Amino acid sequence: MNKRIVASLFVIFLAAILVSGGTMAWFTSQTEISGNIFQAGTLTLGLEEGHELPFALDNLQPGDVYKEEVTVQNIGSLPFKFKVVISENEAEPASGEPGYLPDQLWVTVSMEAGKVYEGTLADLLGADLVYADADGNVVSLPAEDGEGKVAFEVKFLTSAGDDYQASSFSGTITFIATQVNNPGWEQ
Repeated sequence: MNKRIVASLFVIFLAAILVSGGTMAWFTSQTEISGNIFQAGTLTLGLEEGHELPFALDNLQPGDVYKEEVTVQNIGSLPFKFKVVISENEAEPASGEPGYLPDQLWVTVSMEAGKVYEGTLADLLGADLVYADADGNVVSLPAEDGEGKVAFEVKFLTSAGDDYQASSFSGTITFIATQVNNPGWEQ
């Protein structure tokens, strides 16, 4: 019987400890930082107004030279780097046929570094021309007011023969910007 009394007292004692532990008060304190704002920046490329855009070169004859400079502007809140890509929309006659006009248009593209491309338009199509300095290091435009100039010179080569009469080419010049830390455009 003593064992039962001791066991009962032990169970009562454990229950009392658990009940008293559950009702004990502990000191606590807390503070808050309110008004936290997380907002993504903007990456916005613009072209300065006043350019003859799109380029309209008509009634060309061998020896004609056309020059245009485009000012790329960073009007967003993040610095960016950019590249220029020229693509074909339509050509008459088509690539590979006699009289394909891009074969006889000599293009020079200059940027921060000076000349970044010199050759035929046909060879330039689809190439990435990344805005860089004279050493080939990518140059970024600072946020909100950064500017970079890209100059285009197009010369209709005098070696163009009669196959090029009435030839035409329509293309798109695309300026593409990305954030500075995008490793995909490192030279």
